[in-house]
Order: sequence, then structure tokens, then C-alpha cells
Amino acid sequence: MACIRSLRARLAVCTLMMVLAPWVWAAALSEATHRKLTEIHNQLAEEQYSTAVQALEQLMASVSGDGYATAVVAQTLGYAHLGLERPDAAIAAFETAIAQEQLPAQPTANLLYTLAQLHLAEQRPERALKYLDRWFALLASVPQELAPPTPEGHLLHASILLQLKQTSAAATAAARAIDLKEDPPASWYQLLLACHFERKDYPAAVDVLKRMLLRWPDDPRYWRQLASLYLALEQDQAALATYFVAQNQNMLEGDSDFLNLVRLAVHTGVPERGARVLQEALVTGAVASTPEHWE
Repeated sequence: MACIRSLRARLAVCTLMMVLAPWVWAAALSEATHRKLTEIHNQLAEEQYSTAVQALEQLMASVSGDGYATAVVAQTLGYAHLGLERPDAAIAAFETAIAQEQLPAQPTANLLYTLAQLHLAEQRPERALKYLDRWFALLASVPQELAPPTPEGHLLHASILLQLKQTSAAATAAARAIDLKEDPPASWYQLLLACHFERKDYPAAVDVLKRMLLRWPDDPRYWRQLASLYLALEQDQAALATYFVAQNQNMLEGDSDFLNLVRLAVHTGVPERGARVLQEALVTGAVASTPEHWE
């Protein structure tokens, strides 16, 4: 629930002022509608969402039959509902705005993308994919007006596809997002890694983890995951080498990491090397000094 609230807050704050700016819709609206929307815009700027919703619902009834005005009022109403953390009401309003087919390309694209985000946050990936596909199609249809899909758009696509178990397409979308992003965060790589894990494509997962370790060599989880993948691929020597590199960089944590290294060393025929690592860990306290461990 916290992440959903965070998404709604970002949508409301980041797009509200841009979408509702009076100069966007002034020319095509009646003077009375324009004046009322300007007043409501000021209410939204002051976060008076409940007051704005009431005014917008009244205005919606008065512009019935005017497709463009209905679209503008409906999209405004959607953002007002977002401010009140009413995602389903926001979705209904945005869908009403889209259904008019009256808005210019850019606000239409904004609404399609927002609907995809909201449906995904509300655990409706099928509907999220429907709107994101329309977003991709719109951007491709008017490249002279709209910028190409953003890295974040491809990442959203990957997230939706992964929820729908379309793991191959999800991996492609996540990889595209990473390639387009100047400095992708670790969470983007983790999404791509999840796609490969779901597909049981362990060689591809190994490649992703190697890239992650080049950027974040100080994260013990990635060393541990890489060693586990090598074991799943029955590449025991590579797994042991990974553990030794991690140990040299002080990336092993707790008894289990050290004992896994030792067991692998015994299994692969270098027990003395494993014993030396374990002895040092026992002396320094990295591994609990118990009779079982000394034995």
C-alpha cells in the first residue's frame, strides 16, 4: 500500500500543474468554463482537492455534449481524485477523458501512461498493458509531435509483462530500458534479473550479475547470487572462484557464506585452501568459534 500511495503522490505532484495549466485549454473552451476551470486550478494548486472535486462534478454536468470540454474537465477531475488517494475514481475520470478522443496528442499520451501506472499499482496488469500499448502506438504514430518512449516507459512495460508471466518479452523491455538510461539504478537490473530467474535462463542471469558487480562490487548479495547461479549451472569451480574473490574483498557475511566456501573447496579438491580461510574467519570472529566449526 505504501508504494501505491507513493505512486499516486508522484503522479499528482509531477503532472498536475503541467496538465491543468490554463493556457493549455483556454482557447477551445467557453469563457464560463474557462473561468471556472481557472478557479478550480487554483484550488488544486492549494491542495483543496475535495472542494475541487465538488466543483468539477458540477462543471461536468454543465458541459455535457461538448466532447472537448468534457475531456478537459474529466482529466482535471482525475488528478483531483489522485490528490485524495482515490485511484479507482481517478481511473474512471481519466478513462472518460480518453474516451472523448478530443485531447491533443501530448495530454492524451500523458493520460494513457498514467492509466497504465495506476492499473498496475491496483494489481490490474492486463488493463495496464492495454493502456501502455496504446501509449507506445500513439508515440509511434506522431513522432513529429511526441518524443520517443522513455527508458521509464520501457521499464514500466517490463514490470507489467513480468506480472503477466510474459517473461521473455519482459526481459527484452527491461534490457531496452537499461540500454536507454544514462545511469540506471540497481533496481532496474534487479527487474531484468527477476525476468531471467522466472525464465530459468541462468546464463543470462549470470551476465546481468557480472554487470551489476562491475558497478556495485560492495554488495554481498550479488556475490552470493552469482555463486548460487554457478552452482545451479553445475559450474562448481566458477562458484568457488566467486566465493574466493568475495572473501578477498571482505564480502562474505556470517557463518553460512564461509561454510559454503569451505564445502565447495572440499568438493572441488582444494580442502586446505578452504581450511585456511575458515581458520582465519574463526580467529577473527567472522565465524562463530564452536567445536563443530573447529572440527
